[in-house]
Amino acid sequence: MSGGNFHQDFSLFKVKRRKPDVSAMAAGDSARREYEKRLVRHKALVRKTLPVLALALAVLVPIAIAVGGRVTPGMGPWWGAIAAIFVTKELWPERGHVDSWAIGAVGESKVGKRLEKLPPDFKVFHDRKIPGSKANIDHIVVGPTGVFAIETKNVAGKVAVVNRELRIAGRRKAFGEQAWREAVAVQGVIAPVLASLALDVTPILCFTKADLPTGSPSTEGVPLLYPRGMVRTIKSGPRRLSSEQVDRLSAMIEALLKPA
Repeated sequence: MSGGNFHQDFSLFKVKRRKPDVSAMAAGDSARREYEKRLVRHKALVRKTLPVLALALAVLVPIAIAVGGRVTPGMGPWWGAIAAIFVTKELWPERGHVDSWAIGAVGESKVGKRLEKLPPDFKVFHDRKIPGSKANIDHIVVGPTGVFAIETKNVAGKVAVVNRELRIAGRRKAFGEQAWREAVAVQGVIAPVLASLALDVTPILCFTKADLPTGSPSTEGVPLLYPRGMVRTIKSGPRRLSSEQVDRLSAMIEALLKPA
């Protein structure tokens, strides 16, 4: 065999690992759309605010300089600067509520990519509406180990559980209640099948940035996990569903829980 023929392209013989079945709805899509919608509204509000802000600064800053200069001689410009900061803060539209949607979308996308590492006999759904509500469920997983409703939190800070209450950076968060509402919503949709199997939907809180306590933290019975631990937990449980049951439950979720 000649040297030229020996160096063949063997890529055709490589077996590519098959991805788990993931719905067409990408993780974080609804949060991204909401961010884009709110950003457009915010920009429009900024355009409306600019003339009002300019007028307020033109009127109030000179007054602050004049009055402040009389009260504290030589300090007029400082009073003017303080007035400008105060007026701008009061009139300028806040953007934090807009950017929070983008932050949430990034977290959901990270968790979605981690869920793709599940074996192919798991089916994954993203961004599904809760019936009768404006809220959505970030991720749903159906597999041999059961059914899981996953709420993603892309927040920073030290997490603590005090008397079963979840606290992040010292502030109480009702994330456990939220996770249970989402699990109950999924349970209600596929209840006829789950009842016959004596199986409940498992809620999970997945944190992408927060500093979780060591051990196996939970709040109100909901485990607090990082993305890697979430996948490990889902994979490692006892087998409860056959492939036919997984397919049946997945079809019900696909039909009854619409994309957000």
